Amino acid sequence: MKRSLSLFAASALFFAVVGLTNVFASTNKTPSSTRAIAVTGCLEPGPVAKEYIVQGNDGKAWGVNEKDLMLNNYVGKTVTVAGDPTHATLDERKSGGASHYMLARDVVVDSKSCQE
Repeated sequence: MKRSLSLFAASALFFAVVGLTNVFASTNKTPSSTRAIAVTGCLEPGPVAKEYIVQGNDGKAWGVNEKDLMLNNYVGKTVTVAGDPTHATLDERKSGGASHYMLARDVVVDSKSCQE
């Protein structure tokens, strides 16, 4: 009898702890500054290797870093680049090519030239 009572108490304590953990578990609350963004504009080569500049339609210049997208194929075209905002590296700050920076995750070509 004592054995089943202690087993019941241990089970109840376990489920209470698991329940409280789920209640107080933090959801994925990301600040708005780290949410994905999309910028549309003319893609130009940047001052640093593997960096490009997108002159957005809103007038903001975005420094775009990429890893596997081969953005050099899209230079001189109007594109929409989606990615995550980042901080400027030391080289990027020295070059002063853009005021905002992002790590590109996807690119879509909107037109074959920047004049269209």
